[in-house]
Parts: sequence; structure tokens; C-alpha cells
Amino acid sequence: MIEFNEYGLPIKRGGGILSGWLGTIARKKEHCSVEWTDRRLMPKEDKQALINFTKVN
Repeated sequence: MIEFNEYGLPIKRGGGILSGWLGTIARKKEHCSVEWTDRRLMPKEDKQALINFTKVN
């Protein structure tokens, strides 16, 4: 479980764990294709799939 402060930022050890995890999935082409050079251009379905994958794992 990751704790967040009043600004929605991760705090304590969870922040480092979350940031490491996000870096890991960002480097994997099956999760973050190089096709999308700007996250704003990514389809909402792909963004939601990444959010769900992160929540589960």
C-alpha cells in the first residue's frame, strides 16, 4: 500500500517503490509502445489498461 500526502504525491518508502515500478513498465514495449511519443496522444483505453495493470501489480 502506498501512502500519499495532501497533494496526491507518494510519500515514504512507497514513493520509491512506485517510481521504480513505473520505470519498469515504461521500458517494456508490451506496456508502453514507442508509437506513443506523447501520453496525451495515447488512446484512453491504453492509459486505463496501464492504470489497471499498475493497481493489480
